[in-house]
Amino acid sequence: MFTYFRIKATLMIIALCVSAWSGLVLPISAITEAQAQPTSEAMLEADASKRVNRLSDELKSPFCPGKTLLNCTSYQAFALRKEMTEMILAGKSDEEILNALRESFGEILENPPQPWYTILVPVMPFILGALIALWMFSRWLKGSQKEDEELEESSEVSDEYQERLQALLKDED
Repeated sequence: MFTYFRIKATLMIIALCVSAWSGLVLPISAITEAQAQPTSEAMLEADASKRVNRLSDELKSPFCPGKTLLNCTSYQAFALRKEMTEMILAGKSDEEILNALRESFGEILENPPQPWYTILVPVMPFILGALIALWMFSRWLKGSQKEDEELEESSEVSDEYQERLQALLKDED
């Protein structure tokens, strides 16, 4: 079984070498040159895409309640993001785009500011888990202390029993 895969891998390597030698594969230098020189249009579109993603992440979606415009999967949200990209490529600023969106939708699309304590939400399960673990550990320690006290009390032998034990030991000798 192992030899089958070894032979198959060897044949694949030979086939790749032959195809590269015969010119069926593009030269690597041509690929790297094409990737090394991005056009100014590609750079503008990449910048526009970043700005649209940033703006879309800050805005509530009018099409998907409870989601941002970036996370909304409806066709209308896609069309609105495309329209925002066109506005950016036309040279509009972020504030101009926000004003245009406010005018066309007639509602506030901006997310309300979040209170400071919302940062505790992701870590709250860990805090609660730690508090429960501390409480259980303290209960366990108190329980073991009570058991130790009960053991000490039960191990104390009265004087009467000690005298009887001493007498029994003397009788056996």
